[in-house]
Amino acid sequence: MSDVRTYTIEIDMHGTKYDIPVKEDCTLLEGIEEFGLEVLHSCRAGVCVTCAAKILAGEIDPGFASITDDLKEEGYVLTCSAYPRSDGIKLEMNHFDDAYDKQYGQFEN
Repeated sequence: MSDVRTYTIEIDMHGTKYDIPVKEDCTLLEGIEEFGLEVLHSCRAGVCVTCAAKILAGEIDPGFASITDDLKEEGYVLTCSAYPRSDGIKLEMNHFDDAYDKQYGQFEN
């Protein structure tokens, strides 16, 4: 018998909401993919911000994500490195453009 807890997370992807079970030892990205949905991603190392989402409710463990504290405070999360840690997690997917601009934009001007 497994002691691994499963959380149900609600994601909003392109205006459609899904309730997805994610085990506490899986990243949000892994759980979403196991459910059968595609999430844009590139590095799976918490660096490129391609899989960025905004957390609207609930608690996560951000894992090894290399995003600024400002982005974390604004609710950004990298799904490739984040783990669920509470019930009631709500994510809004597909925030690459704004997360990228806030993370790296100042270096491109």
